[in-house]
Amino acid sequence: MNLRKEKSWIMLSLGIAAAWFAWGIGTAVAATFNAKMLKGTYVYSASGQSLVSGPNSQVVGSWIVQNGIFTLSTDGSVTGNITSYDDLSNVECAGSIDGTYSVNSSNGSGSLTLNFTPNKPSATCQSLDNITQPIVVVNKNLIDLIQVASPNNLAALSGTLQRQQ
Repeated sequence: MNLRKEKSWIMLSLGIAAAWFAWGIGTAVAATFNAKMLKGTYVYSASGQSLVSGPNSQVVGSWIVQNGIFTLSTDGSVTGNITSYDDLSNVECAGSIDGTYSVNSSNGSGSLTLNFTPNKPSATCQSLDNITQPIVVVNKNLIDLIQVASPNNLAALSGTLQRQQ
């Protein structure tokens, strides 16, 4: 191969390698989080501890598990259903939720504010308003959340919203 053809092949190879490299870097764009990307139906699952006043004013801990279905809209609204189970009282509490969510476009942090209306209200299954939970959007299919308190007791739950496929 003559020197001129060899230089041409080397330059072509370097050009292709540079284009691949530049394309790879160019596609590594920072994530942008917004309501449009989160629109959809999610499976909700959370668990944690609740501290309640027991007999003789003793503080008693109980394990709580919750699951449900949430629908997130592009306007920042949330609707759905939740079922909660408390092992101390052996009570299941089911009902509907509505509320709002917001998310920071640059880092995915945000909040979820919910109102809960029980299907069958009772002393152990009551309406709750303005329950605010910090959230972190991992990606368009997964949102992590925590719930740190409720008006009737101290609770700490952590959970996820995972998009239904």
